[in-house]
Amino acid sequence: MTEALVTPASPSFEKLKLKLRELFELDKADLDFGIYRILRQRHAEITEFLDKHLETTVREALQSHGATQHSQVEDELRQAEAAAKAAGFNPDDSPKVKELREKLRTGTSLDAVADEVYSHLLTFFSRYYQEGDFLGLHRSTVHGRERYMIPYNGEEVKLVWANMDQYYIKSSELLRDYTFRITPQGLPGVADTESVIHFKLVEGDTEKDNRKPDGKTQRAFALDADKPFEEIDTDTLNIRFRYREHAAERDLQKKLNTDTEKTLADDLPPRWRSLLLADDPTYKGKDARDTRTILQKHLRGYTARHQFDYFIHKDLGGFLRRELDFYVKNEVMHLDDIEEMAAPKAEEYLSKIRALRRCALPVIGMLEQLENFQKRLWLKKKFVVETRYCLTLDRVPESLYPEICASDAQWQEWEQLYTISAIEPDLFNPQSAIRNPQFLKANPHLMIDTRHFSREFTLKLLSSIENLDESLDGVCFHSENFQALQLMQERYREQVKCVYIDPPYNTGNDGFLYKDSYRHSSWLTTIQDRISAGQRLLAINGLSFTNIDDNEQSALKLLQDQTFGNVNFAGQIIRPTGTPTAQGTDGLSNEFDYITVYSAFPSAVFNGLDFTTEDAEIYNLSDERGTYLIRTLRKTGGEDRREDRPSMFFEVEAPDGTKVLPYGPGNYESRWRLGPERYRELEAEGLIEWRKNDSDWRPYIKFYLEGRLKRPSNLWDDVEGNKKAQREIKNLFQSKAFSTPKPTALLDRVARIATQKGDLILDYFAGSGTTGHAVINLNREGGGHRKYILIEVGEYFDNVLVPRLKKVAYSTDWRDGKPQSRTTGISHAFKILRLESYEDTLNNLRLARTPEQEAALRKATDDQCGQYLLGYFLDVESAGSASLLDVTNFRDPFNYRLHIATASAGETKETAIDLVETFNWLIGLKVKHVDAQKGFVTVTGEKRAGGRTLIVWRTLGDDASADNEALEKYLAKLEINPADTEYDFIYVNGSHTLSDPHNKIHLIEEEFQRRMFESESFESLG
Repeated sequence: MTEALVTPASPSFEKLKLKLRELFELDKADLDFGIYRILRQRHAEITEFLDKHLETTVREALQSHGATQHSQVEDELRQAEAAAKAAGFNPDDSPKVKELREKLRTGTSLDAVADEVYSHLLTFFSRYYQEGDFLGLHRSTVHGRERYMIPYNGEEVKLVWANMDQYYIKSSELLRDYTFRITPQGLPGVADTESVIHFKLVEGDTEKDNRKPDGKTQRAFALDADKPFEEIDTDTLNIRFRYREHAAERDLQKKLNTDTEKTLADDLPPRWRSLLLADDPTYKGKDARDTRTILQKHLRGYTARHQFDYFIHKDLGGFLRRELDFYVKNEVMHLDDIEEMAAPKAEEYLSKIRALRRCALPVIGMLEQLENFQKRLWLKKKFVVETRYCLTLDRVPESLYPEICASDAQWQEWEQLYTISAIEPDLFNPQSAIRNPQFLKANPHLMIDTRHFSREFTLKLLSSIENLDESLDGVCFHSENFQALQLMQERYREQVKCVYIDPPYNTGNDGFLYKDSYRHSSWLTTIQDRISAGQRLLAINGLSFTNIDDNEQSALKLLQDQTFGNVNFAGQIIRPTGTPTAQGTDGLSNEFDYITVYSAFPSAVFNGLDFTTEDAEIYNLSDERGTYLIRTLRKTGGEDRREDRPSMFFEVEAPDGTKVLPYGPGNYESRWRLGPERYRELEAEGLIEWRKNDSDWRPYIKFYLEGRLKRPSNLWDDVEGNKKAQREIKNLFQSKAFSTPKPTALLDRVARIATQKGDLILDYFAGSGTTGHAVINLNREGGGHRKYILIEVGEYFDNVLVPRLKKVAYSTDWRDGKPQSRTTGISHAFKILRLESYEDTLNNLRLARTPEQEAALRKATDDQCGQYLLGYFLDVESAGSASLLDVTNFRDPFNYRLHIATASAGETKETAIDLVETFNWLIGLKVKHVDAQKGFVTVTGEKRAGGRTLIVWRTLGDDASADNEALEKYLAKLEINPADTEYDFIYVNGSHTLSDPHNKIHLIEEEFQRRMFESESFESLG
């Protein structure tokens, strides 16, 4: 029998290979950041495997069908020969016999069947993949009117959107300036000094008013035609770009990059041309001809970064396998036809299905590996890369004042924040001696920032504070909010009394980024995970407030009903903004915002509000006890009849002894507002007042003004509008430093009705810091100790939010950026944490194979190598990357380093990570005390879930016995015996020989690893 060969060089096969290169990001092998750099290292292996896998799998799967077809032709030939003989003909002369013999001789070509399999694979994988993401469009039928089915598990009502099964991961590096450095080595005519190149965005715009591209134009980066570059000095070059609309065409950005390279190659001065057009030594091409210049490396990275990292699917493998089954049943198998089909045709169907599944399932496995790896990086608890403390001077030991006096950076900040030269004009005179401890004592509400001081200074400061966490008034995270909420879970779960957020309104020009037509879907995906994570932090009596406008108000309400449970909906507040929109159009002007309010559990309780002067005007009566008003004792309005509440129909005695019953107009039997027992209590308290009308006595209840609060309304038309908020910002900063602040009075109202004096308030879309401002004002006014947690990722964290907190703690009144009342300061302290970003995690990954792994792979079969590439290589080879926790570096825990992105996209700085602070958050420690001695740092505190805890960090040497001896001496010096019951948990880095009769000593490395990669599914608790 002639072997049935499959020739893969068909149009469908070539298209499929291109699609798979796109799926596995192999078409982006020149990008040198994030997951693309990682995949580039295994580019050749993955490409080779996919090509071999597709061809071999389809051939093998179709061989059985080929054999069946061959047997069928033989049967047909025997029947034709027998029929010819029976008819008296020579079989050799029969046309039918000749046709079948020729078909048997040449073999059966399965090219058409194979091409159909490739076409199905292409259709299936193209169906869900769109520009880097797999969108969860559950397909129903191809020809039916309803293209998609809704995932449904019996809910009464369910909100569904296109990418609800994904995490929103939009890169934060969109449209930022980009900086890189080159240190030339041996280039002719170029000095060996570091040169700095800035890609500067001189014009950038995004789609306004939700005006999405119409296909005729598209936005891209192009070199500034007016001034392509400028030399700042001999070692600094700016290359200028514009990001704007161009006529749409295929590979537009690639063509514009080519134009940029040509222009710079022609016009740059020789020195810069030599630097930028030199070969990139880090690039490993496919062969010797595949090269890349340094300019190409950075140009492609800069122009590409804003296009990627939109979403990560939460269960891509499960989703695609389910959809593959659905696809096979609906678009490959035709059950109605099979009943009428001959056996060979049925076998052909089964062969196609086998080939399709055998090809598709490993590809799905590889895609699942890539997606799960990125999901793991996204959900990983992020490192604290910077910890700072900001404290007013009254909280700082005077022994540290000399170091403060010597910090020029701190004095410069005070001048910038507080204009302290207005107090002492000679402060910045180099010959002056006014910068002394006496000045600091006289100004106790100046706030220091530990970023201006050494690590030793900070440790001495912290060791002077007992109950460290309790002493802090706030914590501010400079971080993507989902990552901060992740890290906070163990420490603050069920601790937050009030959550207030003001997320992007998704107007199309508010900075919220979304993909293609998925404006609302992207927004819902973003909000869903964050609201769910924030919900876990709410105390049992906690309240959640979300500010929104008409764009997403209805969708938000449905989402929160689904997340909190609609029984926990506590109401919706309507607030006039004072800044009408849609002016100059024919539509309705929008002058209101909404605040949806949900409780952690049913029966929300709101605090009452103080009466305003206008409210008090209705208290128009007075006696020796104070001002009061009266309300009739008889129930009026609905349900006021005797039969409604029979127990409230009873006689009361008037001052002259007359018995009075509650009768309504027309003399029907009504009822009182209360029962007999409560009436007698009010009468004894002197709160019943009688008045005679003509001949009838009528009883009234007296309500005194003193101590009375009013119930909050859902219409807040008495709260200052957004224009007042903008004036507040301008007064604080002398400019419009933040474009969309909320008025402090709004957050004041929220805090008053939702919290008591010692409660915790969380705002994870903190913006300009209005929530912190309101909490500081409330504490100043009422002597309370409310605390705040603020989370913000924008660059205005350092430019607006933190300076705002420092300013409002110093003075209540500001004008033109200067304090107007220096005697109104408040004692205050807050902590600042900056977290590793998702991009930082990606950019610190390193793939490495041990010699043993390389040897094992060389010995492995093709199938084994394929399984390794498809399912395991990312997890195995990235293990030990610094961003995935390199525990070997815990020997020197105070010098654990990552390359962290700076304010300039693409530029990183080697940064010492704060492992001590990170671990405190991972185990949920409420820190009481921090102590530091040479080589050791100890932290004591209590876990949120309970348990007195001691953590010992130490720098280890090469002699384990010496390290253990030093540890024992250190604990003895602190009078700590690990064998007693003073602590419930003890954590130590590195191996030890401590006595542990109670099994309470744990290795930090093991606990760190476990806690960092614990992930939670923030699904609805409702």
